[in-house]
Amino acid sequence: MGISAQEMKSKLGSVDANLLSALLATPIGAAIYAEYQNGLESD
Repeated sequence: MGISAQEMKSKLGSVDANLLSALLATPIGAAIYAEYQNGLESD
């Protein structure tokens, strides 16, 4: 692809963050995340 491994890792990290942001912006994504957080707190 003509880019370094570090640059590829950086690009993939930003895509993951963008996808998570998009998911959390939806009502279902926010509800799933809230359930996930509740599960962590109850452990």
